Amino acid sequence: MNLYAMQEFLGVLVLLAAFIGTMLVFGIAFILFQEGIRRGVHGAKTDVAPLKGLSAKDQWLQRADGRSVLR
Repeated sequence: MNLYAMQEFLGVLVLLAAFIGTMLVFGIAFILFQEGIRRGVHGAKTDVAPLKGLSAKDQWLQRADGRSVLR
């Protein structure tokens, strides 16, 4: 094998290693990002306490109670 072919072979190997490394880093980042979103959504579901009296049902019940008292 001559020197030029060896340099070309090593250059292709370096480019291939860089490409595979980049894909590996992006793959790991995607998995961690996806897990972070999943934990954030799960945390939003469990950590938020409903405020009393702000739902449509509570407002309707308050109006219904007020009407029955006035009559």
